[in-house]
Parts: sequence; C-alpha cells; structure tokens
Amino acid sequence: MMKKAILLTVTFLCLFFIGKATHNVGGEITVKQTGTLEYEATIHTYTIASSIPADRDSLNICWGDGVCEWVARDTSYLVGNNLKYNRYPKIHTYSSQNTYTISMTDPNRIGGILNIPISSNIPFHIETTIVVNDLQNSTPIIKNPISDLAYVGQVYQHNPIAFDCDGDSLTYEFNIPLQGIGSPIPNFSLPDQIFVSLDNILEINSENGTITWSVPQQAGLYTIAIKISEFRGDNLLSTTIRDFQISVLPDFNLSPEITTNLLAEQMTLSVGDTLNFDVTGVDPSGENLLLQCSGQPFLLNHPPTFDAPTDFQDGPITTNFDWVITDDHVLFSPHYIVFRLEERGENSVEGLTKYKVIKVSINDSPTNTDDLFENLEYKIFPNPITEGILNVKFNDDFLGEKIIWQVFSLDGKLLLENLMNIYELQQTIDLQGLIKGNYIFTVSSATNSISNIITIN
Repeated sequence: MMKKAILLTVTFLCLFFIGKATHNVGGEITVKQTGTLEYEATIHTYTIASSIPADRDSLNICWGDGVCEWVARDTSYLVGNNLKYNRYPKIHTYSSQNTYTISMTDPNRIGGILNIPISSNIPFHIETTIVVNDLQNSTPIIKNPISDLAYVGQVYQHNPIAFDCDGDSLTYEFNIPLQGIGSPIPNFSLPDQIFVSLDNILEINSENGTITWSVPQQAGLYTIAIKISEFRGDNLLSTTIRDFQISVLPDFNLSPEITTNLLAEQMTLSVGDTLNFDVTGVDPSGENLLLQCSGQPFLLNHPPTFDAPTDFQDGPITTNFDWVITDDHVLFSPHYIVFRLEERGENSVEGLTKYKVIKVSINDSPTNTDDLFENLEYKIFPNPITEGILNVKFNDDFLGEKIIWQVFSLDGKLLLENLMNIYELQQTIDLQGLIKGNYIFTVSSATNSISNIITIN
C-alpha cells in the first residue's frame, strides 16, 4: 500500500506542474428544454484543481445559430484527488426549429497525453447537437464523474451512467476527440493502439455505455471521447460528446469485483412484479469499498431501495436491491441499473472501480396467466450452438404471454434462468457464458413445461 501511495503522489505532482499551464481533463454539454424554443445548456468540465493560473470562472458557449456568449461558473467542487468539477449553465432562445450544435472550445489540454501528439497545443473542444422541432426533448443526464483510475495490468472500467428523463433510448460509441466544431484531432489513436498486444483491447458496450480496457500496458495519460446518441423511435434527437482523460498508474493493484444472486442480467418484468436481489462487492486485497447504485428508476415515483453505506467500509459489502414495479416505471426504452464498486486503500488512496449493469424492460400490463395457452409449442435453432446464441421461435397463440426459460446441467443443477414476455415470436437467448457440452433447456408457462437437450460446441 505504501508503494501505491508514493506512485499516486508522484503522478499527481506531475499533473500539478503540467496543470500550471493547462488544466482540462474532460467534460460534456447537456441541454434541457425550458420552453417552446428555449433551452438551458450546461457546460460540465473536469480540471486539475491545483492549476490555479489556468482556472476558468467563465467560458464561451456557441449556440450553433451564430450567437456566442460568455457563461459564468455557478458550481465547483472536488470529485477526486486534485480533480475538480465545474458547472456553467446558460439559457438561450432559438428563432426557429432546426438542428443546432452547441459547443465550447478552450485552448488548453493536458500536456503529455500519449495518444494525442503534442497534446498541449491541441484545443479542448466539446459539443452537443440537438434537434429543435415539435418533439419536446432534453438531452440525457450524465451522472458519473470521470474520476475512475486505471492500473497497468488490470482491467479498467468506466460508465457515464447516462439516462434520459423522457424515456428515449441511448446508444454509445467511441468518437475521435475534437479540436473544433466537427473537427477531429489529427493523428489521434485509441489507447489500445499505442502499445499493441493481444491482451490490450479497449471496447464500449453500445447499449449500456460501459467502457472496458483489458488491459492497459503502459502507464501515462490517455484521452478518449464517447458519443451518446438519443433516439425516440427512429428519430435521432441529440448527440452528446463526452471527452475525458484516463490516468494509467504503474502500480500493481488487484481489481474489485461485483456479484449478484441474479441468474440473468437482463429481464422483462410486468407491472406488479418485484425485482429483489443481493449485490456483493469484494476486493482481493482487502481494501475498503464503496458500493453505489444509480439509474433512471431512482428519479421516478416509487423508486427502488438500495441501502448501501454512503462511505467506504471494510469489505466484503452486501446490500439488497428491491424494486416494486408500478405504472410509473413503464417507458418506451429499458431501464439500466448501474452498480459501481470503488476500492480505497490506506491514506485514502484511490483505487480501481468495477461496474455491473442490469437491464430491465417493463411490460405495461399486469401479469396475467389465467388464460395462458396450455400447449406451449416452440422451435429452437441452431442446435448444436456454435456461437453461443440460441434462437427460440414460439407459436402464434403465445404472443404477449409470459414464460420462464431455464438451462440445467445434465445432473439437474440450475445454471441460467430468465423471465420473458413474448412480444416477438422469435427470441434470441445469449448462452455464451456456458462452456462446451450438453445441457437441458426448459421453457415453462403457468400450465406446461417442455425441455430439450441442447449442445454447445
């Protein structure tokens, strides 16, 4: 632990001297509609707290309609060791419906970023594009700061914990960081391309936003950007660019882990159902842990309960998640419940974080199996399964009903289980977590159960 403390101190001392000339570490712009053509945009930045000469009490925002103006900072506080969050809100009224790109450009990025050549000479630029039309809309809320650290040889994770108050769906992808409006940084490389190896892979989950880097090979500073796209049906309503820096430290440190007693991490529930499960955080090094939970359900009426301690505790930590589904929870898009586990060592030294995301779709009708079709019929393919994906096709009479599918070992041990509402007659089931072999696949209704032997090659 003393070694980790010394290395972290050296790292942040280096950032102090770099920060005397430049200070931006990350940020994004979120937008809230406040009137027919009126919007409040908020610039969020993360900066080196010790970089006082480069501190910004105001920034210049451009609204995409030819108007630029200065906006004062109204909030500033520490979110990590020498990392400060800053908030700059401003209201603007557009003259007409159109597509607008709201942006902020600051001349200072951190120097010495390994995947941006001569990074101290590259402007820091963030932008969000909104569609102003008859569809009332605000961009996604982004809850998680960028304080997650990385260590050489250990898996790094970050999730922005973004959700949409209008219930719109979100997708995530990497984006080349920008130096101006629509202007990508030249000669940019993703962090996993700086030191190329088979176990150096950076990827993002396009559905829930979790970034996983398995595993960093070289200590230093890296920058990435992600684009969060917001859809209502087939209509693209906004895109938000989050640009941020990853600090990879050279110290060896084991990653904490999150486990649940759920049999599947995605499910479909109905009004009146209850989702109840335990979440456990452990750390192989025995360091103190902070277990948190966030997501859109916590902003709705009748939110879930998750009574984890609000500060760091001796591990392991186990907390119960309990959520009774009501009509208030029915949205067009699924809910993503994000669990975040952070370790912290001696002398409050920050460590690694780990994320787990549970996807919950809500059916707007109460569960009713009284008139469920008694002779359940379905077909499965392919069998044998070669790529870990099993397709199940149900007969027409089962449309809209509820079933449970299960996978057992040949000796009867339950391995996987999930509740499913049949809104589409053909369903896809992910079995990639199972090793090669033979299994029993069972589909059960309220009145019937059918089993098949499946083979995974």
